[in-house]
Amino acid sequence: MLALKHTIIMKRSKVSYIKRAQRASFLQHQVGSFFVTIMQDEPSLATFTLTRVELSDKGGMCNLFFMCAGGKKEFEEKFNQLVVYKPGLRHALSKALNSRYCPDLMFKYDETLEKVEKIERLLDSLKESDTQEEQ
Repeated sequence: MLALKHTIIMKRSKVSYIKRAQRASFLQHQVGSFFVTIMQDEPSLATFTLTRVELSDKGGMCNLFFMCAGGKKEFEEKFNQLVVYKPGLRHALSKALNSRYCPDLMFKYDETLEKVEKIERLLDSLKESDTQEEQ
């Protein structure tokens, strides 16, 4: 009986993980389409790109990760312009979601690309040092 309860709990957590991933995907799609209309109103945000969306475990907090052509410095400079649209985004999301609650939105800079480039530079430097040692 104990093993059966454990199995049921495992299935529930897998289902909740899938539902959370589906909801995050839906939110990313909706925020992306809303952001296109925001960029028409505010052309200075045209360099922003929504890269990913992460939901908290309970679904009450939604982290929106953006990249900018100008990097983190540009993101920090234009962050206040982005925050102005937060209530409108939440309102539009609440209409699009078939849920009682709309998650709170947090805007963050996505450093993933910079980390990937740093790792690639390190690998290239290791590759160059290996070729120099062989010669």
